[in-house]
Amino acid sequence: MINWIRRRIGRQLLAVLYVLLFLVSMTSFMVYGYMENRIESSRDNLEVISEQNRRADHLWDNWQNVQFGLRGFVIFGNQERFDQIQELRTEIKSETDWFTRKAKTDEEEEFAAQMTNMYNLYYGALFPLTQSYVNEKRRIKSMKIFYRVTVCSHYRLLNDWWNKVN
Repeated sequence: MINWIRRRIGRQLLAVLYVLLFLVSMTSFMVYGYMENRIESSRDNLEVISEQNRRADHLWDNWQNVQFGLRGFVIFGNQERFDQIQELRTEIKSETDWFTRKAKTDEEEEFAAQMTNMYNLYYGALFPLTQSYVNEKRRIKSMKIFYRVTVCSHYRLLNDWWNKVN
């Protein structure tokens, strides 16, 4: 009888142990699946953030090139530099449009709106004004040279005439 009781208790203990082992295994699989999904979504978020960061850096570099190039164009009047700045226009526009399309949060929408506004101000207002300023500066410079040559030559003619008369 004692053997029978031991076997019965042993079976019950083994059944409880197997049930506990099964529950622990199922819980582990569920936790594993949950964590795997969380890791995958974190990877996706990290890829999105990395892409945004890369594009923002590229956009920043382009704007820096535009600002320095525009400054050089105004000071030196180098048309090649202005043409290089104009070539960056399409890159800046495509990056700005990308941020506008991909904006999901309020901060991203605000950033995209500010970049679009800056693009419109630079290429819609500042560039034409800068171009007309440099053209006018060139025109005035050529007029100064013309006046200098004209005045000097007239002065020389008057001086020669004066010397002949006296």
